[in-house]
Amino acid sequence: MVSTIRRGIGLAIRTGRSEALDIFRKWFSEQAILQCYFTFRDYTACLVGRIYFLSDDEIKVTSDDKKSELALALRPWMSFGYGDPRNFPEEALEYESTLLVFFEEPPEKGEPDKIAFLELK
Repeated sequence: MVSTIRRGIGLAIRTGRSEALDIFRKWFSEQAILQCYFTFRDYTACLVGRIYFLSDDEIKVTSDDKKSELALALRPWMSFGYGDPRNFPEEALEYESTLLVFFEEPPEKGEPDKIAFLELK
């Protein structure tokens, strides 16, 4: 069964951990520029950078000027969603693809705690 989530950034289709790691590996090998949106109940933030370290358990993204960094442990309880911005013309102008990392199950109302990784064109 495929479940979808339509909130925040486009439409996300649930994906497994191994598929999420494949997307991270692709971005790492291509040195893709990523826009990372942090969306949590009490704060939001954004970072633009590239993956400079990736393992099955951790991802690290740093800005090109090396002044900002994200180090994220990929825990077994995290879930993932994949988004294709082509379904949303305004997003398709800026982004190639989207991967969401959820820190909780998406609630019935409101936004789940998540980080959205968006591959910039």
